[in-house]
Amino acid sequence: MPHLTPHPAPGRTVGAARFFWLFLAGAALALVGILLLVLLQPMPAAAAPLQQEPTLPPPAGNGQALFQQNCAPCHGAAGLGDGPTAAELPQGATALADPAIARLATPAAWFEIVKEGRMAAYMPPWKNRLNDEQIWDVVAYSLALHSSEAELAQGEAVWGEQCAACHGPDGAGAGPQAVAAGLTMPDLTDASLTNSRSLSDWYTITSQGQGAMPGFADTLSEAEIWAAVTFARSFTVQPIAAATVLTGTGRLSGVVTNGTTGQPVTATVTLNTFENFEPLATRDTQTGPDGAFVFENLPTGSQYVYLASTIYGGNSFGSDIVSFQAGESELATTLNIYESSATPGEIRVSLAQWFIDSHQGALLIGELYRINHDSDHVFVGSEEVAPGQNAVLRFNLPPGATSVVFDGGELGGRFIRTADGVVDTQPLLPGGSQVLLRYLLPYEGTDVEFAHSVPYPVDRLNALVVEGPEVTTSLQSLGPQTVAEQQWNSFEALNLPADAPVSLSLTGLASGQSALVTPPTGSDAVVAHNQALLYGIGAAALVAILGVFAAYLLLRPATPLAVETAPAAAAPVVIDAAVERQRLVAAIAQLDDLYAAGGLDDASYQQARAAQKRSLLLVAVAPPVSNIPAAAADPSAEAAPEARLNGEERSEQ
Repeated sequence: MPHLTPHPAPGRTVGAARFFWLFLAGAALALVGILLLVLLQPMPAAAAPLQQEPTLPPPAGNGQALFQQNCAPCHGAAGLGDGPTAAELPQGATALADPAIARLATPAAWFEIVKEGRMAAYMPPWKNRLNDEQIWDVVAYSLALHSSEAELAQGEAVWGEQCAACHGPDGAGAGPQAVAAGLTMPDLTDASLTNSRSLSDWYTITSQGQGAMPGFADTLSEAEIWAAVTFARSFTVQPIAAATVLTGTGRLSGVVTNGTTGQPVTATVTLNTFENFEPLATRDTQTGPDGAFVFENLPTGSQYVYLASTIYGGNSFGSDIVSFQAGESELATTLNIYESSATPGEIRVSLAQWFIDSHQGALLIGELYRINHDSDHVFVGSEEVAPGQNAVLRFNLPPGATSVVFDGGELGGRFIRTADGVVDTQPLLPGGSQVLLRYLLPYEGTDVEFAHSVPYPVDRLNALVVEGPEVTTSLQSLGPQTVAEQQWNSFEALNLPADAPVSLSLTGLASGQSALVTPPTGSDAVVAHNQALLYGIGAAALVAILGVFAAYLLLRPATPLAVETAPAAAAPVVIDAAVERQRLVAAIAQLDDLYAAGGLDDASYQQARAAQKRSLLLVAVAPPVSNIPAAAADPSAEAAPEARLNGEERSEQ
């Protein structure tokens, strides 16, 4: 959402450590496909009339996911105007978090800009993407970016001391002093009155006075006046709420154990608390010499669940999810950590699924892999493929593959392109994980030989070819399969050795041209957004749901996936766990809309929604770090601040 430019009133010239991770029981593969499917659906269109006032005060927190999804690419994740596409814009992107800009803005003006656009500043209209309520949520979040909890707290104190006597504690204008004097005060809870005013307007009135209201320039400092008017806006535009710490009678105890040595571990343990899938404030404690830890005074209601986590050797680890049953006040859990090693355990692919479609002279390939690592160590690799990055997993690509995209990491970042494929540099935990990639494979004529292999033993390979071409292969045919009204032909092979050659001959394709050996402009978008392929991946992932025990798959809804670019030095990738939680919340809402519109059957909807809700439980909000893995040389050493393990699509049971 590029360039909000505030409309000041005429004549006015006043100038949220470690990488988060998730551990969930089941449904990770289904979450990949369904999130990809859902997040590419069009959003509900906005109402035709321009709505200048919200029906209820818009909470800024609701707009966070929408902002990160639609606005951050230009305006930046923190609203500083430094998004990845801002440099490509002739006028740059507005720094919404700059107080000098935000204080001149009126909520009504920013609502109009977001809804109707401002093409002269390369700001498109969003009324066909977001409805009015969503636009107000985005505006509320944008307006909150320049202020802090400390400023709001200061403003609340000033308001209580200097303003509430006349305006009332809630801003409705019924303060005792005003009532006694028979004064008619403005109702600052009325959006039709306040949304046309900027903070700058209010600052001038508060400082200089107006009518019966005295000026406070000699009584309050500039910072106090700004804090007071910022707090006053919260009557109609709710600020971003701070995490809540709740108390109760519950007690959770556990032990941190080194799964490699079997010994207890001294560590800092973080307790992540969730109420109805929403994260609350975290709590930290230190283990004793025996590795034991205790958290007390916990709420015990059925709506609360808990996840203990710690960082060891630069890697993140988590316990099982636990909750109190009716009448219980004691819980126990175990938190296992592992040493790092440059030597892998047994790595197998329990399921490899290939989805094969065609588009304008190229095969469009999607590959989904479920990977098992049988080990009591975290495998960090030994072969350096980029500065500070080792090869951990390898994925073969057919000759000529181009426009490679990954979900959960970037080429040149986590994933590094090699002569015969791609390597994943993210350390591999014991247990299960999964990776999803897509690419184009240009061809000439109407026939193509798709020859491919997997560099690890494969328990089951399932290839699905979209209906149309005739397929000749040594794989066993499972017959046709219908997915979201699209017909696929399914083929299977069991117990393949590593690097076993697999070939599918496709004849009768739409004619491809040699010019397509260099993909056409926009091919990356084709790879990222092909609907048939995405529906196929989503549905096939649902088939595997019951057998999956994995961790979180980080997806980036409604934004381009990682696209192959020229090799470059990897830059640290900082990820905000709170933002990802908000994105998952938005994904659930969009899934509900898709189901209501008849786009999903009841069983698929229930399974996908349950998977998404479980994943929400597991977002542990913590200070973000980069994607550079920790070294394995000294696992007992304190982790470097930039180290991380559990990345976008890696999981561990």
